[in-house]
Amino acid sequence: MRWYRRGDYAVDTHVLIHHSKTRPQWLDQCLASLESESTSIILVDSDSDHIGQLRAEAMTHGTAPAVSFVDDDDWLEPGALDACAAAIGGRIIGAYTGFRRIDAETDGVLSVDPRGPWSRVGQACQPYTVLHCKAFARSALTPAILAEVAKWPTAEEVVLTGLLAGRGDWLHLPIIGANKREHKIGAGARITPTLLAAAMIKVARDVLSIKQIAATDTGCPACNKMRRIVAGR
Repeated sequence: MRWYRRGDYAVDTHVLIHHSKTRPQWLDQCLASLESESTSIILVDSDSDHIGQLRAEAMTHGTAPAVSFVDDDDWLEPGALDACAAAIGGRIIGAYTGFRRIDAETDGVLSVDPRGPWSRVGQACQPYTVLHCKAFARSALTPAILAEVAKWPTAEEVVLTGLLAGRGDWLHLPIIGANKREHKIGAGARITPTLLAAAMIKVARDVLSIKQIAATDTGCPACNKMRRIVAGR
């Protein structure tokens, strides 16, 4: 890990370098999108498939009051990260935005996902509620949370955002803050239904209850399917 930029900023952001080893222009675009944000930037070179360990270690670097991360195949919209960091305070331990899905080959926009209002039950039943552009309070990152995140080779983001919900609330900002490239070579492509269910169960045991998950209709067929698996139905 090495600092790309470090200063007295509101946020410390780590960038996982993986996909751009074959497409360096992706990293250039990612870093350019962070230049105008009030963030220090640490580069995390990844030759490992154990993303949880890398994220957990990276989040211990720096002293800024807020923490964030973005992968090298994605990029943020101007001001989005600053807006997330500015929203933190009181019960709000983190903030997130909507995002665009981008075709990795053509760079065309596939769809726009605005996300939606956050709830603790929704976080457990729809584990990808918080995605892509987000910042969260460093003070919410307990040693126990970091240790748990480090156990997960992938699906670590589901565990992280879920366990943070035990420390406070996430706030949805109604803006499009991120651009996510869609392809089949990322760590996310290795998340199986069994692994996702295990991550959801971990969050449920720490933040909610299996009974609450079982009783919640998310309105999303795929999420409901996972909800039933988690609830043992």
